[in-house]
Amino acid sequence: MKNSVFITMLVLLVGCKAPNIIVSPELKSNTSVFDVKGRQGWQFNQVITYGDYSSSKIKRGWTSKLEIPFVVKFSNAHEKLSFTQFTADKQQADVYAVGRLEQADLPLLNGFLNYSINYRNTFVGTIIPIDVSGDYWDFLIYNMESGISNDVICGSAKDTKGNEIIIKGVSRIEGQGSLMQAEFVGFEFFMNGQSVGAVSCFNNGKVWMKDDLNPDIKLVISSISTSLLVKHNLTDNHSRSLIHTNNNSR
Repeated sequence: MKNSVFITMLVLLVGCKAPNIIVSPELKSNTSVFDVKGRQGWQFNQVITYGDYSSSKIKRGWTSKLEIPFVVKFSNAHEKLSFTQFTADKQQADVYAVGRLEQADLPLLNGFLNYSINYRNTFVGTIIPIDVSGDYWDFLIYNMESGISNDVICGSAKDTKGNEIIIKGVSRIEGQGSLMQAEFVGFEFFMNGQSVGAVSCFNNGKVWMKDDLNPDIKLVISSISTSLLVKHNLTDNHSRSLIHTNNNSR
């Protein structure tokens, strides 16, 4: 009788396990995968952690008096975030991000994009590594809630030296076959054509990071990942639909 109860409980636990987003084969080996803590509950004094990566308290808002080359231009944006990102390699960066832009802000994106975007779903930010004088990264993610297929480029991050990280939206979930979500459920990061990390933005969240990455790139990927994990209105509706789908499949 006890064995039967144990097996039943085990089956239920396995059945309730949250599925992962579908990532590239490169992230199936030599990659650390971290569960995210800090997304649920009160946003006051919110801190995001995964593995040995962590953020300072997330500040929702920042002063336009800051001298930030890229982000400070979007002073009219309706969502502003700032925090310090800490990595497992003891590096850190100050991160500033804005979302829910005004249509009037679109000309400010000249030089980063050369085609039309949905300004309401655009998310931009600046990453300033603390111990690297004069160096910083700008990132931009556009149409980020319009997932129609996997492997779609929806943004990039660029530094002052010409390095670039391509960002692709992920709209497929393990166990759902070829079914695509109406919204991106995560984002994957590529350098030189190879996947180097990913972030899942539904439920509690999850982060993938290639083990052999340069610590500087880990700092950038973790900074963007944390920014996406704390952004408003990215996953609420999707999380509810995901739970509903899982319940119906049992």
